[in-house]
Amino acid sequence: MDDKFISPQQLSEYLGMPYSALTQHRKKGTGPKYFKIGHLIRYRMSDIENWVQERKEAHIEYKKSQKTTTHWKCYKRTLDESWIKSLKSDVNLCITDAYIPGLQMRFYHDSGHISFYLAYTAKNTRIQRNLFLGKHCDFKLEEIRRRAMNFRQQVSDGKDPFMDIIIEREKQAEEYRKRIKISKLLDLYFQKHCMVYKKPNTQRSDSFIIKYIKSILGNLYITELDLPKLIDFYQRKAAQTSFSTANHYIALISNFWNWCETYNYLPLNSNPCRKIPKGKNKKTPVKPLTLDEYKRLLQAIEDGFIYSPYHPRMFRALKVLMLTGCRTTEITKLKKANVDLENGFIYLTESKNNEEKHPLGQPAINELRIALQEAPNDSEYVFPATRSGPNTLLDLRKAHRWALERARLPQMRKHDYRHSFVSIGTDTLGMPIQTVSKTIGHADIATTAIYSHISDKTRLETANRIALAITGQ
Repeated sequence: MDDKFISPQQLSEYLGMPYSALTQHRKKGTGPKYFKIGHLIRYRMSDIENWVQERKEAHIEYKKSQKTTTHWKCYKRTLDESWIKSLKSDVNLCITDAYIPGLQMRFYHDSGHISFYLAYTAKNTRIQRNLFLGKHCDFKLEEIRRRAMNFRQQVSDGKDPFMDIIIEREKQAEEYRKRIKISKLLDLYFQKHCMVYKKPNTQRSDSFIIKYIKSILGNLYITELDLPKLIDFYQRKAAQTSFSTANHYIALISNFWNWCETYNYLPLNSNPCRKIPKGKNKKTPVKPLTLDEYKRLLQAIEDGFIYSPYHPRMFRALKVLMLTGCRTTEITKLKKANVDLENGFIYLTESKNNEEKHPLGQPAINELRIALQEAPNDSEYVFPATRSGPNTLLDLRKAHRWALERARLPQMRKHDYRHSFVSIGTDTLGMPIQTVSKTIGHADIATTAIYSHISDKTRLETANRIALAITGQ
């Protein structure tokens, strides 16, 4: 029986199904499996039985789903307060009031809650609305009817109460946004933007800047922040620190303003930060250290371990900076895993030129060996933060300033140690600039030439030798 084949006409009679229905099933691929033998179509009885069984199971599942589907019973009657209070039903009810056209009461049998809506069509449109009037627990039926009549009067006057309510809510939301203080929005900005899109080091820097901004502008409402207040803030910060620092603070405020525009706390294209007249720091001339000044500064650093109020780790990092010619962040963010004292190299993952293999002199190796012994075991950094935590040293400026004053040297940048390292090699010791360039980690010799500073003594000797050669002396 299972191997018997029948034609579509026989299947139509067997199932009591119209022949056209079988044709549609074949086109849609929803019928029993069939075979084409030449131009003939044939069905196998086993495939037919399987298809019928699947249809039965699908019908049973459909019936089960129908039982769980929410049904509404809808009818019309005059609503009454006493009738509503005694209302009971096993299904959800949607009852239209016979007294006020469009007034509907919805009864939810699961919770027993009753809500009222007004169904209407906006005048001169085909837009149908269902306006929520309130819950029975909040309003009595008389109040609901009064609200419904009021809204129907507005509709007859050509208004759309639903849109009026939406507009009013938007106005309230706008007023609420205007009354939010900058301090609260800065917290949201840090949580939703900085913590998501910025690196941990940048997050720490931004949290410090945000703390300062909150102390100056935090009590203002966001809509009160304008260009004059930002200019005053910028000039105040520039007077306290420098133009470059103030520019950094304004850049964060500009990014914060753009975030506020994205979240509709401020109107689009309203950022005034680009209109702030920004200043530039006076360029401090680079003055590389001489060997005598190096000795005085190294002695001051040794005194800093004992007499200064700052942590000895800061002075140890300064000493390594002087002895290696590295950039500041390359030393402060140096990890223990990147130190190879046996072979005399450190691997600078924070370098501008990606990962760089930097050679060490013996004095630098000695200082790094001490630094590794002093560093806590639970830290991955050679120079971790002086306070407990996973961070690195963030600022060496105070220790640097103390050492310069102790050595009676003029103020200079920490990056000038790098210039001094190059100048000692090329000018004082007369080393080839190519060798110094590779040692310092410059990708281009032209960059090393900028770092190489010729002393006045060398310039005088050079001028004298050239003049003597010209005169034949």
